Amino acid sequence: MPKEASLKRMSSFSQLGGELSLYKLLIVDDEKWVRDSLRNIMKETCMPFTIVNEYDQVKDALDWLSSHQVDLVLIDINMLYRDGGNWIVQLIEEHAECKVVLMSVYSDFEYVRHAERYGVNEYLFKPIEYEELELCLQRFLRKKE
Repeated sequence: MPKEASLKRMSSFSQLGGELSLYKLLIVDDEKWVRDSLRNIMKETCMPFTIVNEYDQVKDALDWLSSHQVDLVLIDINMLYRDGGNWIVQLIEEHAECKVVLMSVYSDFEYVRHAERYGVNEYLFKPIEYEELELCLQRFLRKKE
């Protein structure tokens, strides 16, 4: 069975209430419209992800992560470097078990190059398109297989 068919089957399975484990997703973005948009797109994908929390401040998200685990973090890249902080280092070093997807309205490749040194290799441009997010999530699932 092709992987795409397998993913569609998993989506259908989760819609039918099957026993499918959900991957935990955290959203970190200072713009409410982005968080709302991501939440709506996630509902439409019917993929095995659940949004466990969302934050508009990196420090709050990192504090929450100190006592919770997630599989995937969608985070605005500019927030990782705000206030002179190097939040990417703390996020990756303290939470190596979770994968990070960077989002930005800008194509600031200096930040991207810096983040790549820490193993971040997914990057989405805002506004996030349904198809792009779905492909990103499918890549995540394939790596988990």
